[in-house]
Parts: sequence; C-alpha cells; structure tokens
Amino acid sequence: MTNLAEFAGGTGTENDPYLIENKEQLRNIDNHITEGSYFELIDNIDLAGEIWEPLGDTSFAGYVDGKGFEINNLKIDDTIGKYSIGLFFDLDGVGVVKNIVFNNPEIINPGAGRIGVLSGWGYNDGIENIRVYNGYLEGSNDFAVGGIVGTGPVDITNCHFEGTVINRSLAGGIIAEGMQFQTIKRCSFQGKVKGSIAAGIIADDGMNHQPATIINCYARGEIEAEYNAGGIAGTMASG
Repeated sequence: MTNLAEFAGGTGTENDPYLIENKEQLRNIDNHITEGSYFELIDNIDLAGEIWEPLGDTSFAGYVDGKGFEINNLKIDDTIGKYSIGLFFDLDGVGVVKNIVFNNPEIINPGAGRIGVLSGWGYNDGIENIRVYNGYLEGSNDFAVGGIVGTGPVDITNCHFEGTVINRSLAGGIIAEGMQFQTIKRCSFQGKVKGSIAAGIIADDGMNHQPATIINCYARGEIEAEYNAGGIAGTMASG
C-alpha cells in the first residue's frame, strides 16, 4: 500500500511505480535508494531557492521515468569534496534513468570529485532521453565533469546538453570519462567545454583503455583544452 506521505501514489513496482509531483516527494527517493523500486514523475518540479543535496548516500538502484517532465533550477554548491555529485549521489546499481528535462541546472564543486547533472558516477543499466538546457557545471579537480554524467561505463542514448562544462582535468559535454566498451548513441552537445582534455561528447574513454562505441552523435560550440581537444572525443583507445 502506498505511503501517501511519501508519494502521490503507487507501490514502487514496475506496473505501479511511485508517483512524484513535487520536490518533497522527489527527496523521498532517499528512503528507497537500494530497493530496485520504480519511480515516475507526473508533474514538473521546481527546485529554485534551495541548495540540493544529491539523492542517496550510497549507490542508487532503481528505475526513474520522467515521462518528459521537467526538473528546474537544480543547484548544487558542494564545498565538502564528495567524490560524486548530481541529482543522484551515485548511479551504481541495476536500473535505468530516462525521459527527464533539466532547465537551468548549476553545479559547482571546488573539491575533488566527479560531476554530472544526473550523477558524477554512472554504472547502472542505462541513461536515456535526458535533456539539459542552460546548464552550468564547474569543477576544479583532477577527476571528471560531464554534462550528463561524470564517469562510468553506463550506456547513454538520446541525450542532449546545452550549456557550459568546465574542469581542471577531464571535461565532456555528455560524459567526461567512459570505460568498459560502453555505447553512446544519438547524443548531442551545444555550448562550451573547457578542461585539460575536453570534447563535446566524451573527453576520455578511461583508464582501462576499452574504447567506447559512439554512434550518430554531434557537437557544436567551443572546445578549449590544455592537451587534447575534440568535437566528439578528446582521447580514445584504439579499437
């Protein structure tokens, strides 16, 4: 039976997902981080006026379908130096996050860590149809800042980022650092990327040198790098 104090409806199953219509209910995902539950947005959510604390203090395992609704004015100003920040702390379990529009997200992390609008770390089953408009992400660390996700082998499909991504190290318009033969397809970037290694789609395919597959992606804008710059990719393993 649904806890109506937590959600607008649902029981958290695939056929009866928890329904989310406001920021309080979005925050209540915190109570179900590791359960493999299903969630669905049923209205736009405005986070203006607050500094968002990423969902979960451990890896999120679950399924979120935004149904094309918006999360607006996400703002994170992390001075603690967490290793991963975004809407979620960490996507590192079973599940898919899809069909969400973000307007005006601003994430600034002056400490060590990975940054993405969804999460700094993506190791789940997939990220699909995430659209970001007027985004601003800035890191000053030796890790990775990506428009959608910072680091990870997650497959990314039909995602778009418009805005600015800046980092001292790896900076990517969609993802900064990939790994383990992931697939990135039908993704696009428009804006500015700046880093030591920077690219419109993926800055680097990771420490394991297992090349990503990139299909039907494009980038448009300004790419600035100290070492390697690319419209699509900055540094890629052969293969």
